[in-house]
Amino acid sequence: MQAYPETTPQCDSLKPCQILMLGSSTPSAEIVDALRLQHNVVTGDLAILVSTQMRALLSTANIVVVDFTTVTAGSLKLLDQLNAQIGITNLWPRLLCFSSVHRNPRFVLEAEKCGARYVRVENISVLVEAIRSGWKQ
Repeated sequence: MQAYPETTPQCDSLKPCQILMLGSSTPSAEIVDALRLQHNVVTGDLAILVSTQMRALLSTANIVVVDFTTVTAGSLKLLDQLNAQIGITNLWPRLLCFSSVHRNPRFVLEAEKCGARYVRVENISVLVEAIRSGWKQ
């Protein structure tokens, strides 16, 4: 049996998850609305990583979703810092990155080295499925 940190809620496929969606710009309303049909979604800016507010958001999230559709210089460094704040020994929250544009394989590997799962999405249903499968594994 796996031990989970008591302070971070676990996700169950039958219950809504707490999703923290981060990006360098405002997340698409279409994506947020689609996720809100089944989950509780809080949005934020990836750049506010080192803050009390971010630590509070991370402590209640089941899944952290990072939008890499618009990548800026230092995005992978911010992702690495985010993973460090989550903590390498914690299983929750899960960290998922996505992009609606093609990223080269090196970028994808670097994102995964930072502790994230990466998925390219062509439509919202792919992202919703990636989030749903993220807590089942």
